[in-house]
Amino acid sequence: MSHPLVCDYATSGRRSELLDVFIPPTATAAISTLTGSDPVANVGRRPVLYVDIALYAQVFQATTCNTWIPAHLRGKRDNRVLSLAEVFSRGIGWFVERSQFANENIEAERTSPEEIEGCAREFISSVLQHGCHVGDDSL
Repeated sequence: MSHPLVCDYATSGRRSELLDVFIPPTATAAISTLTGSDPVANVGRRPVLYVDIALYAQVFQATTCNTWIPAHLRGKRDNRVLSLAEVFSRGIGWFVERSQFANENIEAERTSPEEIEGCAREFISSVLQHGCHVGDDSL
């Protein structure tokens, strides 16, 4: 994704241990797949967009600044995408291991790059327009 205010830090070639702990809590926002520095952004009370998340229970929801794009969960028997209500009523939303999907005949369908880019652009626009820094840094 090309945007003048976005830095793809993970692929920038400029990663370092110091920047790993400096950039996320001072950035305007972060986009993550739960495999990066999103917890450090949460420490800095920065908004995080989680993309393509199949294990819904792993998304940190203790702040209103976190937004997530869940991966579609599809039933193998009927080849139908489950609604969010179905996912949680069947307990699938609380899975913590991908291996649990097989027991329920569910497969996680990755979000398309186009969908992710559209959501990321919308997230960036919203954060720049409305902000979402929680807390008082003057303490």
